Amino acid sequence: MAFPQRDEAIYSEQAIRDLMINVCEFAIKDAPSVERIRDPSRIALAYVEAQGSDALWDGFGHSVWPIRLTNMTWKGRDGRHWRFNIEETNCLIRQAITEAESGAVNSVRLRLEARRIHDALLLPGRNFQVTNDHVLAIYYRAFLCGNKTLDEIDAAINVQCFPFERLRKFYTRTGGQKKKFAVDHRDLVFAKAQVGQDGGQHLIERSANLTSKLLRRTLEGRFRFGSPLEPPGFQHDVQRADDAALVRERFNCADLGLVSVSGDHANVFGNDVVKAVRVEPAKE
Repeated sequence: MAFPQRDEAIYSEQAIRDLMINVCEFAIKDAPSVERIRDPSRIALAYVEAQGSDALWDGFGHSVWPIRLTNMTWKGRDGRHWRFNIEETNCLIRQAITEAESGAVNSVRLRLEARRIHDALLLPGRNFQVTNDHVLAIYYRAFLCGNKTLDEIDAAINVQCFPFERLRKFYTRTGGQKKKFAVDHRDLVFAKAQVGQDGGQHLIERSANLTSKLLRRTLEGRFRFGSPLEPPGFQHDVQRADDAALVRERFNCADLGLVSVSGDHANVFGNDVVKAVRVEPAKE
């Protein structure tokens, strides 16, 4: 996309939304090849860190792999602004494309493809409460900005093993027993089966108002750190152990905002869409 002529407009809300629309059109082709490789198989976002660039993560969330473009010649009294140094910028973009196929990116892709049912990278970022003050999306964002490692994210996640007796209703629906699941600060169990957890993709309707919120929901429902989520539309059955019910439990739904959920469990999708038998607007 063409850059605006004014620096302060480069990372404007409108510019980011326009970019997200273009990425969505590319990302939702969703046509697996003969080898069952999803097309596209990678989404990387190359960007220049500047005033306002942090707003990229408000828009794209944790759907893309971040690649920061930087060059020391852009700084200093005699340095040329990156927008007027197209040769160097093109060189860095080519390097970014190579980096998007690097070992670090591929290791995350392979980890996501393994679909471990307690994997921290598959948890819904805005509804998994790591501490009383922080949801997992804050840790994801720190990783996107280069301020936190995947090992640090893993270390923050509490994983427990649950025998059949402690998650009787879940195992009755999905089969199995003695599986490991992530448990958040509220003691909510984010249970995920290997199969039967595909609740359908959340598509953009033709007549929809293409807000940044809707575009992010769509991208995060299909990609995590630039790699396709398989299957698209997977969910966690979020519940309390020992047959305890959810009673007006607060969730942050990508569609409805803050909601209050009651019932035996809530379906929380990878893009933080929340569905349950009883979902109401949360009271302040």
